[in-house]
Order: sequence, then C-alpha cells, then structure tokens
Amino acid sequence: MASITSSSSSSFSGSCVYYGPWEYDVFLCFRGETRGSFTSHVMAALSDKKIRTFIDTMLGKGESIAELLSVLKRSAVSVIIFSERFADSPWCLDEVATIARSMKEFGHRVIPVFYNVDPSEVDGDTKSVGPNDRTPISHPNFAYFPHSLFVCRLDSQLIKAIVDNVMKELVEMSPSLKPKNLIGIDSRVWEVKRLLDMNRSDDIRIIGLWGMPGIGKTTLARALYQRLTNISKEDGSKHYFVPNINAKWKGGQEDNDLEGLQKELYSTLLSEQDQNITCRDLDTSYRRARLSRLKVFIVLDDVEYWSQLEQLLLGDVLNLAKLFALGSRIIVTTRNRKVLEFAMARIYHVERLNPQDSLRLFSLYSFRRELPPEDRRYQSVTAVGYCQGNPLALRVLGCTLFRKSKNYWQSFLDGLRKIPKQEIHGVLRRSYDELGSDEKRMFLDIACFFRRNYSKSHLIKMMACSYYSAYSRVEDLIDKALLICDHSSNDEMIEVHDLLHETAWIIIGEEAELGNRSRIENADDVRKLFTTWKVILTF
Repeated sequence: MASITSSSSSSFSGSCVYYGPWEYDVFLCFRGETRGSFTSHVMAALSDKKIRTFIDTMLGKGESIAELLSVLKRSAVSVIIFSERFADSPWCLDEVATIARSMKEFGHRVIPVFYNVDPSEVDGDTKSVGPNDRTPISHPNFAYFPHSLFVCRLDSQLIKAIVDNVMKELVEMSPSLKPKNLIGIDSRVWEVKRLLDMNRSDDIRIIGLWGMPGIGKTTLARALYQRLTNISKEDGSKHYFVPNINAKWKGGQEDNDLEGLQKELYSTLLSEQDQNITCRDLDTSYRRARLSRLKVFIVLDDVEYWSQLEQLLLGDVLNLAKLFALGSRIIVTTRNRKVLEFAMARIYHVERLNPQDSLRLFSLYSFRRELPPEDRRYQSVTAVGYCQGNPLALRVLGCTLFRKSKNYWQSFLDGLRKIPKQEIHGVLRRSYDELGSDEKRMFLDIACFFRRNYSKSHLIKMMACSYYSAYSRVEDLIDKALLICDHSSNDEMIEVHDLLHETAWIIIGEEAELGNRSRIENADDVRKLFTTWKVILTF
C-alpha cells in the first residue's frame, strides 16, 4: 500500500508564507532501503520536470548530519518517504524533527509519502521524531502532517502524485512576477486597488474597467490579478480569471460556450473539478449554500452584454450577498459602460497613456529601451502621435519598426495613415461590429464628419435630422467607448479617437468595393461627383 498526504504552513498559526528564492526546490528525506528503487524513480521524475531536488548523495564523504540539515533549511519543499524501517534510523528522525520545526518557523512545505506501509504501522508507539521532540510519528496521531490522503496502488501512480503535489506547492509558494513592458500600469493599479479596498470585509464589490478597444483593460486586470492573488490566498479567498468571455459567447446559439465557462468557474471555486458540475447542479441549495460561505476574488474579462454577466453570476448580479461571502471582489472588463451600470459597479475609466508614457512604451518595442536614440526621436514622436495613447497601437507599430532602417522608418511614417494595420483595426472594429444597423450608420457619420470640437447637445441635434432616438443612440456610442465625451467642459465636447476615425474610413472603403459607397472624403471624389451631377442636370 502506498499513500501521499500534502501539508503546508497553513496548518500552523503564526507561520508566515515562504516566498524564496531557495537553493533547492525539493529535499528528499528517505531511508536507504528505498534508495536504489522507489526513491531513485522519484528523483528521476522530479529531474525530468526540471525541479531542483537534493538527495544525500550530493553531500561529500564525511559530511555530517549538520550539513544535511543546513541544506534542508535552504529547500522549499520536503518529500518524506516513510518506509517500513524508516523510524529505526536516528538520522531520518533528526531530519523529520528539523522539517517539523521548519514548518512552524517559516512555512516550509511538506509532502509525506507512505511507501508500502500503512501510516499506522510507522511504529508510532515507541519511536519519536527526535531526542528533543517526543511527538510520535504514528498516523493519525502524527500531528505535524495532517490527513488528505491520496491512495495509490502502483508506484507509477504514486510517483505522478508526488510530482503533481510538488509542482502545486511550488506554484503556490512562488511570488507573482511583475509583468514586463507595462508602462504606466503602476498608477492605474494603485487607483483600482483603492476602489477594491481588499482589507474591507463588510461588503461585496464589483469593479468595472471600462474603455475603448486596445486601451489596456485586460492588461490592467491581469496585473491586478497577479499582484492581489497572494493577498486573496492569505485571507482564504478563492480566486479565478475568466478570459475572453464575449469571444466565447454566441448569443444563445448551439456553440455558446458561456455555460462551459460557468461550469469551469464554479467547479474551481468549489474545488470540484473532478465532479463534472452541470448548470443544473449549480442551482442546488447545497452548492449555493457552500458558495455563499466562499470569499472570492475573480476577474470576468471582456463582458459585452449584461446577460453574459447575469449568466456567469447565476442571476444574482443585483444581490451578490446571496451568491458569495462578504469581502468578495469581482473585476469586470468591458467596452460597454451600461453593463457596469446594470451591475451597480464602481467604474474605473481606463484612459489613454500620456505622451511621456506613450513614448516609453513605443521605444521598448521599437528599440528595446525606454527612450529612442536621438537620431530617431522625431520619427518616434510622429509615430506616437499617430497612436493617440492607445497601448495596442503603440506595441504594434513598435514591433513593425523594430530593427528597420532610418529610410524604412521615414517611408513607413509618410504613408502611415494610408497603410491600415490589420492587427490594430481588427481589434477596434469589434466594437463597431457589435452595433445595430442604425448605430453603425450614425457612428460612421460622426467619425467621418463630426469627429472634433462638437458639443454633445449640438451633435445630438445634427443626428436627430437623420435618425430616430438620436439622444439615446449618441449616449450608447459614448457608453461603448466609440465616442469620447469630455465631461469637464460645460458643453461636453465630443471627440473620435484618431484610430477609430481611420477604422471608420476603412469600413467605408470596404463598402465602396462592394458597390455600397455611402460617403466620400477626397476632393477628387467630390469633383467627380459634382461633375456627374452637372452632366445629369444638363441632360
């Protein structure tokens, strides 16, 4: 019989989480009788996964137990292989005593393995873990190492379980790395953390990250998730990131994968990944009661419609206290402000980068440094001006110009507005494609002919000449981040981002190719049109 149990610092009050770095990932504690068989296979399996593992053969001849215990303290996780005669070795018992103290002192993680022996048979009635610690090593009285057994009949199954548990422990202990190339992210993270107020536990909050496509909503959400996940772990919160929700939602069609996301989310939160939870199962009072006792930290990325949010939150968007425990936090990214208003969320408007941060981000991708060289500074400023603070555009153009000659730069920038960048405009067009037919025509009208210095009230009057419900439609375009409204002025001036203006004309060009041209811009086209009219009128 072989079994494995996982223990961590959470078993002890007052212990701190160990964040490394450590010299070894795993310290193998075992009796020599398994060295040439089971333990060697465990060592090989860990090495195959590039897990740094210490085994006593790495010590030089004549090294004492003191050196061995010193290495143990510099290791992140101990794997103790209890075999039939393990407790007969004072050396092994000294190692176990040090492991137990390390668990108490600095959150050392331990994975006890019972190999070909029942835990109750490890001679706990007469043996101890060390000369100064008389705690017996029988199970379940071996208090250092709690239960949670995974019973395995075959060596191969047990070794796989050991490797899986080691990797799980190492991932949990490892601090999240600060994402690279995230210029201007720190101030945004700080502002959203204020809205989250993670230390407050008497309410449940939805925080909405709203802005135009490509502005960095998902990037900000991921940065927050990475930086706050360790905090949520410490207070017992369950955490999960649900990506690309709108891309997986097909408006109720057969290939709608939102139910799959729903099951994946809640099976993870409830730790029932192996139960194949169905949507009907989530409506049982048993699981709802368990959820209501869970404090969660989750991110719902790219929500376009309120119905998506309602389905993912099991119909309790307006009364989250029924769904999750107090102190829970939910981050939603969206291009549609109305989704957040529906959920009564605290809204954070993700705005474009300022010129300084834009130049730094562009330079990182075009030169792999935070400022451009002097002989490319003017050209870099030109490219940055085209992007209008949109991080997606800055990254795409930076990559396009990386390692290109100065002549290439000049040629490219001269024709920049005539060369559509598909990666940029493909993302921007997603918001347009979600509009209704009248909203699409209104957006194209505004983007092509009223893109600067029009007050909101005047623009609505202009649109009312051609469209019903002009007021609500203009408001919808603002809510969907297709129009920028400057609320700081009394007139609420409307603006269309340069990239959205350019996207609008690309769409017009596609219409013309299909014989559906509805708007003209070039002077030559205007002259041709009036010449045609003149011929028709003369005739």
